Amino acid sequence: MGVIGWAAAFLFFIVIEVGTMALTTIWFAGGALAGLIACLLGAGIE
Repeated sequence: MGVIGWAAAFLFFIVIEVGTMALTTIWFAGGALAGLIACLLGAGIE
């Protein structure tokens, strides 16, 4: 479930960034991508 959540957050922030082009949400998209990669590599919140 974590992978789906991180992927959804990444896509959400990218869609907002494409709509605004203000380079504000790109940082949140980068964080979501890092979280997605960490989740795929087995990291968890515990």
